[in-house]
Order: sequence, then structure tokens, then C-alpha cells
Amino acid sequence: MPTACNTTDVLADLDRVHGEVEEATEAWEQGGKGFGSELADVVIYVCGLAEMAGLDLGTEVESKLAVIADRQYERQPDGRLVKVSPAPVAPAVDLEAG
Repeated sequence: MPTACNTTDVLADLDRVHGEVEEATEAWEQGGKGFGSELADVVIYVCGLAEMAGLDLGTEVESKLAVIADRQYERQPDGRLVKVSPAPVAPAVDLEAG
């Protein structure tokens, strides 16, 4: 379980997220025991990071889901889905315009 979150050190908490993802990976590889708890740790840290950065995580997630919804995927022979159309690209900025 996270021992320190909602700090002011974004890089330290990003490192903690990485550690929690590694623990979730290990839990999954060892049969799944504790996997949900490790994922919960990840979410707790991510929510803390969003708060530190002044982000509305709900809005960010909704925005990202809208981007994902516009993507197209193809199922591969091994069952994986592979993106075949990229996410919309922002218009290019004309650096020469003044």
C-alpha cells in the first residue's frame, strides 16, 4: 500500500507508480493473488499525481477515451488488436507566420 502520496515531489511519486506497476506485474505472473490491491496502489498514486499537477483526471480520461474511440483496430491472427489508424494529429503550426 502506498506509504506516502500527495507529496510535492512528482518525480518521486512517478517512481513509486513504476514500483507499484512492477509489483502488479509480479502478482499477475504469480497467479494473480494481490493483483487487484497492487492496481489500487497504482490508481492511488496516479490520482495523487493528478492532484499535485492541478489536473482534473476525470476530464483527462474522458478526453483520452474520445481519442481512442476514433481509432480503428485490426485483429491479428494471434488475437491481438493492432491500431491501423492513428489518433487525430493537431494542425501544424506555421513558425514562419508572424
